[in-house]
Amino acid sequence: ALSAIGGALLLGASMEELQRRLSLLQPLEMRMQLRGAKDAGYLLEDTYSSDLSSLRWALEELASSSPTSRKWAVLSHLGDSEKTEEAKTLAESYGLDRIWWVEKPEDISEITAIFAGLDLNKTTVLVKGRRAYKLEQFAATLQDQYHSTWAEVNLSAMRRNLQKFKAVLNPPTKVMAMVKAASYGSGTLEVARWLQSLHVDYLGVAFAQEALSLRARGITMPILVLNVDPQQMPLLAAAGTEAELFARHQLDTWLSNKRTEVLKVHLKINTGMNRLGFAPDKVGELLKELATEPSVEVVGVFSHLAAADDPYKDDFTRGQLSTFEHVAEVVKAQYPGAIAHVLNTNGINRFNEASQEMVRLGIGLYGAGSYEAIAPLEEVISWKCKVSQVNDLKPGDHVGYGITFTATEPLRYATLPVGYADGLSRALSGGKGSVFIAGHRCTLLGRVCMDMCMVNVSGLNVKPGDEVEILGPHQSASDLAASAGTISYEVLSGIGPRVPRLYIKD
Repeated sequence: ALSAIGGALLLGASMEELQRRLSLLQPLEMRMQLRGAKDAGYLLEDTYSSDLSSLRWALEELASSSPTSRKWAVLSHLGDSEKTEEAKTLAESYGLDRIWWVEKPEDISEITAIFAGLDLNKTTVLVKGRRAYKLEQFAATLQDQYHSTWAEVNLSAMRRNLQKFKAVLNPPTKVMAMVKAASYGSGTLEVARWLQSLHVDYLGVAFAQEALSLRARGITMPILVLNVDPQQMPLLAAAGTEAELFARHQLDTWLSNKRTEVLKVHLKINTGMNRLGFAPDKVGELLKELATEPSVEVVGVFSHLAAADDPYKDDFTRGQLSTFEHVAEVVKAQYPGAIAHVLNTNGINRFNEASQEMVRLGIGLYGAGSYEAIAPLEEVISWKCKVSQVNDLKPGDHVGYGITFTATEPLRYATLPVGYADGLSRALSGGKGSVFIAGHRCTLLGRVCMDMCMVNVSGLNVKPGDEVEILGPHQSASDLAASAGTISYEVLSGIGPRVPRLYIKD
């Protein structure tokens, strides 16, 4: 691309024109993709190429990162008989449950028929082969649902974001990655598995069911549950997860029956946000009682910063940090191994000196926002759809429910298969929001519907099936949030469960 730009400049092209044309380029599809398959299985797809090196990488990925215990592979001939025999030996060495080899492109119809009668529950299927075999068509038959709106989750970008935050922390500092709200819209299990493979120290979730589901599906790393219903504490203890202890009634419920198991807790201290937590002056009394309770083990102490992102409220934040530091010292005097943590993403960025033993990394892990102390982040989630239909309006024609938009001149518009049930906020109605098609901004017309919306494509060569960017290089989560009058957290976590997630690594 750089060579092409240089050549174009030498030939007299203007930089402004080159920038405009570059904005129209679409990125090449990532090679390795993990997505849901039928019967609650998974599909690991790389139908771009096949050689011994890339096959080894794909098999390694299947063996180490598969969300399921049963592993199958559908692999194509490499185009060379000797190399294909080497590939077969390599594949056999990974101990997969089943392997199908597609020797000729025409064999794919037979493989498709075989898989039509197979149950993929608890199975991950690797589909990898040369382009000539058109395995992408076979892979499409395995998908769990087809929805022409989808989200792409770049796990490699997530890893790089994590590394950028860790680069500003002292080496002993632990990181708790927040995966609540389906990992800010990225998908709980898949992201948790990825973070576990990256040796992140802790996961943080909001509710007990999130933690219990992760435990049941093979996540063994420490998990802190933040908003704990006292009735679920026995389940958390049995699963080896850790609970936020923020109120007296939680402790009373736990102690109301004699316990043989031990509940590991992180004491939540209310340092000024006034949402949850023990008042600092009540901690001494609490610790005296806990000292005689063998069924409760304090393994952490933490608080939550209310305005770490706002320089105008730094005095308040410093007051919170000072209060927490004092309380943490008191707690650790009785529980020396307790992990103290108070900094969130904005806290890491602006108050890194107060990192304590652990930090909690949330929105920054997913690449939303910019932080002056952190190297530029990559947005992990991109959100796309395909144009359903293109039509024309005459002056006086209306669009959508409530006929809130009326054309005043001839206008061309596209209908998109995404609406507020998918997470596209209704607040974007009336021209407040926009999407991008081939790099061009297209404004929403009328009201966002439950399953659809309409956008202005006048002057553009748009046709059904064209790709539409809702979130991506031209529009960040923060941009879309500003248009909707909300925050990026709500935009990302609001991407609906019916929107398939496609997991990619570059």
